[in-house]
Amino acid sequence: MSTKYKYLKDVPDKAIIKRLEEISKLEKVKVDREALEIIATSSEGGMRNAESLLGQIIALEDKKITTKEVEFLLGTISEKELSDFVGAIIEKNIPESFSKISKLRESGIDFKNFGKSLLNYLRQMLVLKINPELGKKLSYELTKERLKQINDQINNIELSEILDLINTLQENTEKFRNSPIPQLFLEVSLAKTVCRRPAPANTAATPASSKNETALAALLQVELSAKKKEIASKNDKPEETDAKFRNKNVNNPDEDFGLILSRWLDIIESLKIYNHSLSSVLKMSQPMLIDGKYLILRTKYSFYNDKISETQNRLTIEKAIDKITGVVLRLKAITEKDFSSQFPDFKEKKSLIQEAVDIFGGKIVKE
Repeated sequence: MSTKYKYLKDVPDKAIIKRLEEISKLEKVKVDREALEIIATSSEGGMRNAESLLGQIIALEDKKITTKEVEFLLGTISEKELSDFVGAIIEKNIPESFSKISKLRESGIDFKNFGKSLLNYLRQMLVLKINPELGKKLSYELTKERLKQINDQINNIELSEILDLINTLQENTEKFRNSPIPQLFLEVSLAKTVCRRPAPANTAATPASSKNETALAALLQVELSAKKKEIASKNDKPEETDAKFRNKNVNNPDEDFGLILSRWLDIIESLKIYNHSLSSVLKMSQPMLIDGKYLILRTKYSFYNDKISETQNRLTIEKAIDKITGVVLRLKAITEKDFSSQFPDFKEKKSLIQEAVDIFGGKIVKE
């Protein structure tokens, strides 16, 4: 019982990092120190969660795990990037903040995870602003680097501003949870904090501040309009798009699936140029069948599934399949558990060699 109770308690990040270092040495895998810090932070104080995350990343069979790879796989950003983003908010440099959001979107960041990280950072800032001595109490979740970053920043922001940011972010995270624009909750939150800031005492609002607010409102409107046009454009020619998939694959899905299987390693290899981490994730995924116009991939872990399903990654894989095999399909990644429930009658096809082994006995030996 004592062991189970131990794992239910929050564990200091430094203790988690130490344990992850031990596991890395045992597995003979080199992991960047910052990568371990990201894993520890993502585990939210859970030792088992951290060990599980590291195990899933090590399963990619990469003997050198970099910070960039972990950021890509977990959809997070580095401590410096998070600190710089908060710094831009504190400096009231909203255009720079929006520019950073745009860069995050292009990098394929998971904005839900980013929102959690940002809220946690602001919460820690709030606690230290109220009482700097409480930094010792937060040692279980704060690395020395983050503690230093926050201490450098809290003198440049008022307590009321931190509270306003936290409340606004929390409110808009819920409000825009199902928005087709993942970063919208963040953009609206920043715009609202700017609009609520009072004008300097005994003076009217400056032309510059008025222009800033107008520009922010215009930017949001442009993004919303762009998204509507994108959706409308996709809906304009549904028959033509569907016909492309029908004509290419439905006639002989077994032949197409066999071709994809035979060139699967080539497809994975071709993706290394684009993104080594993505090719590693794909290596741990298995094509199972063609279901209509979809190639179904079975993944072992949910975060593998999440990375493959991200629009940019999915389109890149689909393009690679088309380029190497000439087969045009849409990609759908499903975890092992979901696959079993969605395709309960599925029976994996065996090669002629494997069928012969099953009948006559023996085993396949690779030379």
